[in-house]
Formats: sequence, C-alpha cells, structure tokens
Amino acid sequence: MSSYRLGSITLAEIQPEDLEQLREWRNSPDIRAMMCDQSKISVEQQRSWYESLASSGATHFVARYKSVPIGYVNLKSISEPAVYEAGLYTGDARYRGTVVSFLMALAQIDFAFEQLSAQKLVATVKSENIAAIRFNETLGYQKQREAEGMWHMTLSADAYQVARAKLAGFIR
Repeated sequence: MSSYRLGSITLAEIQPEDLEQLREWRNSPDIRAMMCDQSKISVEQQRSWYESLASSGATHFVARYKSVPIGYVNLKSISEPAVYEAGLYTGDARYRGTVVSFLMALAQIDFAFEQLSAQKLVATVKSENIAAIRFNETLGYQKQREAEGMWHMTLSADAYQVARAKLAGFIR
C-alpha cells in the first residue's frame, strides 16, 4: 500500500473500508456546493469510481491526522509532462480552516514535487469559493484566468518553496 507522511498527516492509498466515509463527506452539502459536479454520489457510483482508480492515472489518498481520517487528496497527471491537477477537501469539519488543512495540502504538494517529480500543479476553484482561493494563494498558487465561474490557478516548485518557508513553523 502506498502512503506518504508529513508530520502528523499521512496520505494513505484509498482502501475499500474508506469508501463510505469518503462518500459521506463528498455528499455533504458544504463540500458538494464547491464541486463542479454537485450531484449526490450513490453507493454504486462510489464503488464504480473506486474500481476505476487503478486505471485512472491519478493518485487518490485518504488524509489522516494522527491516524484519524480527515479528508481526501488527489493528483491527476494532465496532458503536459510533469503537470498535475491537484484536488482536495477536508471532510471532517472540525479541521476546516485550521492548520491541519494546511498540513494536508502541504503533504499533497510535497508528494507531488518529491515523489511524482511534478514541475507544476494546477487547481480549478469556483470563483465564489473565496476561502479556497485564499488557501491556495497562501500555498503559493497564482491565479491564471477566470472562465465560466472558475479560477484556474497554477503552482510552480519555486513559488511553493517560498510559500512553504513561510508556513514551516506549522509543520510538526
């Protein structure tokens, strides 16, 4: 099983026993509202999605804080070499907007640059999701363009290192 650890955060490959928790989080109104596809996910859809992961060319993790599942992280290789689309959400509402969410994102980005040898990450964020835009900017992402109600943001390794240095005191 593949995993990656940064301090008290572990990104662990999704297992069948994680599926219902992920589905519950994904179907919660506050998370669904910020998704491009806002439909509710059925048990069958979740199972089908899980079965397709091996051939998806993407990395999907459950994020755990001190061994407790708190969120979801993914990285998907896109058309350009060494460019990955990054996505995540903090499913456990107790940790949204906290340093734990930043640690989860730092683990995701570290994994992308260190383990996948990414040159750049891209993220697509709903224009109305001001908190996520600010969160990404704190991590070093830069807005590139706004289209159809979405901000397209990019993160280079250099911009990330500058942002990460500012956040270094939070990593334990």
